[in-house]
Amino acid sequence: MARSNKEKTHFVCQECGASSPKWQGRCPDCSEWNSLVEERVTSTASRQAVMTPRSTQPLRPLNEIDAQRLPRMQMSSNEFNRVLGGGLVPGSVVLVGGDPGIG
Repeated sequence: MARSNKEKTHFVCQECGASSPKWQGRCPDCSEWNSLVEERVTSTASRQAVMTPRSTQPLRPLNEIDAQRLPRMQMSSNEFNRVLGGGLVPGSVVLVGGDPGIG
C-alpha cells in the first residue's frame, strides 16, 4: 500500500512567530489580534515547530532556587502577610477567593 504525503498546516503569528495547530483570533503568546496566518508544512517541519523551546534560559533544579530571598511588601494585615508567606512579592499575582459572605 502506497503512503501518501499529506500536507499539514499550522498557524504562525506574524508578530512574535509563535506556532499554533489551529487558527485563533488572538495569539496565545503575544495577545495580538488577527495575527495568525496559515502555513503549509511537511510533517517533520511541523513536529519541529511544536517542539521548539520558547525559553533560552537553562533549566535549574528547584533546590537551587531560594524563595526566601525574594523581597516582599508588607500588607496592613498580619494574617494576610502570614497567608502570603511573609508579604506580597512584587510582580506576582495572587487570587484571593472565598465563599459568598465570608469576608
